[in-house]
Amino acid sequence: MVAGSLGYLTAGVDDLIDDVNTTCLDWLGLSRVEVVGRRSIQDLLAPGDRIYYDTHIRPLLEITGEVKEIAVELVDADGGRRPVLINVAVHADATGGRTRTVVVLIEATERRRYEQELLRQRQVAERAAVRVGALYEVASGLAGILTEADVARVVSERSAASFDGAECSVWLFDSDLGAVTRAGSDETATTVEIADVVERAPALAQLANGEVLVVEDSHASIGEYPLIEQWMRSAGRRSLAIAPLHADGRLIGLLGYGFDVVHEFDEQDRQVALTLATQTNHALERARGFGAEVQSRERLEGLLRFSTRLSGAMSVDEVLDTIDEEGGRLLRTRRIRVVLLDEEHRTVRYFGGGQPSQDVALATQSVGCEVVRTGEVVFCTNGRELRRRFPESPLLAEGHAGRVIGVPLARDGEVSGAVVVAFSSPGAIIDADRTLVRVFAEQADQAVRRAVLHDNEVSARRRADQLLALSSAVNAAVTTREVAGAITSRGMRAFDAAWLAVYVAEGDDNERDRFELFAHGDAGDATPDFPVEISAHEGVVADLAGRRTPRYAYGRPTPDLDCGAFLELPWSALGFLPLTMSDRLVGLVAIGFEDTTDLTPAAQVALAGLTAEASAALGRARRYELQHEVAVTLQASLLAGELPTTPGWRISVVYRPGSEHLMVGGDLFDVTVAGDGRTVVIVGDVVGHGLDAAASMGQLRSAARALALVSDGPLEVLQGLDKFARITPGVRCSSLVCLSLTPDGAGTHASAGHPYPVLCHPDGRSELLLGGRSALLGVGRNPDSEATFEVEPGGRVVVYTDGLVERPGEHPDDGFARLRGHLEAEFGPGQSCDASAIARTVLGRTQPRDDAVVVCVARI
Repeated sequence: MVAGSLGYLTAGVDDLIDDVNTTCLDWLGLSRVEVVGRRSIQDLLAPGDRIYYDTHIRPLLEITGEVKEIAVELVDADGGRRPVLINVAVHADATGGRTRTVVVLIEATERRRYEQELLRQRQVAERAAVRVGALYEVASGLAGILTEADVARVVSERSAASFDGAECSVWLFDSDLGAVTRAGSDETATTVEIADVVERAPALAQLANGEVLVVEDSHASIGEYPLIEQWMRSAGRRSLAIAPLHADGRLIGLLGYGFDVVHEFDEQDRQVALTLATQTNHALERARGFGAEVQSRERLEGLLRFSTRLSGAMSVDEVLDTIDEEGGRLLRTRRIRVVLLDEEHRTVRYFGGGQPSQDVALATQSVGCEVVRTGEVVFCTNGRELRRRFPESPLLAEGHAGRVIGVPLARDGEVSGAVVVAFSSPGAIIDADRTLVRVFAEQADQAVRRAVLHDNEVSARRRADQLLALSSAVNAAVTTREVAGAITSRGMRAFDAAWLAVYVAEGDDNERDRFELFAHGDAGDATPDFPVEISAHEGVVADLAGRRTPRYAYGRPTPDLDCGAFLELPWSALGFLPLTMSDRLVGLVAIGFEDTTDLTPAAQVALAGLTAEASAALGRARRYELQHEVAVTLQASLLAGELPTTPGWRISVVYRPGSEHLMVGGDLFDVTVAGDGRTVVIVGDVVGHGLDAAASMGQLRSAARALALVSDGPLEVLQGLDKFARITPGVRCSSLVCLSLTPDGAGTHASAGHPYPVLCHPDGRSELLLGGRSALLGVGRNPDSEATFEVEPGGRVVVYTDGLVERPGEHPDDGFARLRGHLEAEFGPGQSCDASAIARTVLGRTQPRDDAVVVCVARI
């Protein structure tokens, strides 16, 4: 023990010091008067040791009576601290009570220094062990890594343990140090300009020499690396160490450790950073070699897949979709634009890139236009160069900042377009990209040319099919309005017209002074305001009447052609087609196009053909309508005229012919008021269908009306008609029923083979009138029977022909039952009823298979 290194003091029962040696007083810097009787043992200790004395040392003294070599600190008069080892013993009296406490203090400054050094060395060893473990973790993590991104991820995640409290980031440069991709343990991967991370001098020069760059305190920095220090402050970093990553003697990236607090970097820190950088270099070299092999294989497979799908693409749209989708995967980009030059070499159209197609002038300062103009390949390494050289590029509107390659689509020196590939990151264009894009463009050029030919062929075939459909529709049209409708509906599609209108002259040959709008159509959202009629003596109509050949106009004004009101309609090209009959102008077709290129010489030839076919069809329609008008007049004469006024009765009639082309058939009806006030109702059915049956029906109806006026009752009418049927061809075997009704409701009926009339009572009941029957007219013996019935007020009688009730394969009784069921269910007590309502209920709205007549006689 060194002399003077031992302190001694004692304390009484009250814990106050009653004796102290000079050594202890020298340590404390106090006089004996300041200590003896004034201070306790705890008063000499540091605050924490006072608590320790009460919680540990005093309990041990109570139990064992002494403690040895407890490390504590004395506090001197100036507040300084001196480490000592305290030994305390308690003296007791005979009864065991404490009488005195003896304290021996051993000065322990050197020992504390020794212990601290041991602790520091132990921490260094532990830290080295942690770093070795971290290096091993990094090495084991990199063993199976095959991509640069995974290398950066593993290193950034696992190497952070080498430095307590650090965040690790890996920065990988592109080929010309234009930008870096960052993968960090605290963020996802990002790509930024290199100028935002390190300045080119002196930081890059130091890192290129293999040195570790250190900034220990960015707040106290003298500005040696101003950009780095500025970035550190904005990112909240106080300390930073950056180790270089090299390959083939070239700086390829950085390995950085950032601290939120000040960190003092020693030589071991630098060596660890360099060691981790070396591990990362080896892994990156291995990953890049494997990545190059994988990329080469993927590119070959992608090129094969692209070629296979492209060879199967037929139309231009399919080719463009393939270039956009498969090309994007092949070139690792989603921005591929195909630029196609128009036939007039004035504009180009941009396709692809996930954007709508757009037309731009060939003179536009863009990559695609430059390639088409010069026929040369164009390169841009980044967004700044793109903006400087091609300020009107559509890529700039999309915020593109990466490298761009433009390759011409050309064959035999003729440039038809370009392929523009925009990569996501900036940088120099590598040879592999140049070669791949060139092969890509060659295949795209072949596919586009093939698709254009295919689309032209499909378009020509479609146009031919539409012209054939137009010709068929025009030739199949029967009426003038059908001809006009066929020209409009089919012509719009056949000629891709913006609008089309058909005008037809009204009146006979001597009165054709105006042409009226018969049909029109348009392809836009709003229907053009077509002229309703055109004068035959003015403008284009007079011109066509004199020339009788189609006239065309391209653009405005039209000095050689008076277009009149058609100048107000939207068009870029306009055509007028004359429709003639017997060398007279009977109509015209006006057709407008959105673009002058739509009205080609081939389209004019097709329009001339339409003119000839439409003229012939219009002539046929005029002749048909004249014949039809005559036929309608004759058919109308076969039907009964207006119903007479019938005292006490309300009569309604409906006639449903079985043919959609005729107004009348073989069924007949007639209502006559005899001289004595009786109402005579006749309904019949002539054998057969069509015009022959209608002619026979007309004869039978005329004979029946004449007999009804001179006969006393239904039986006399049938007897006279039976004789008439025996001598009149076409009337024999006809069925007929005749009813005679007086104003007071009394009725008589007679039937020659006709379906039973139905008597409907006011309470809703119905019954068939079965009496007064005989054979068909002109067959068997002369009719000799008639029957009577009575119609109550509110009642009705329904007389009809077999077309109302008969169905193929059905028994007649079923038809009668169905009719009665409808009458009782639909037209019961208090329900209004007429012949039309009965026909709609029983037959529906479809065309009947046979002629059908319904006569409803209701008593008022």
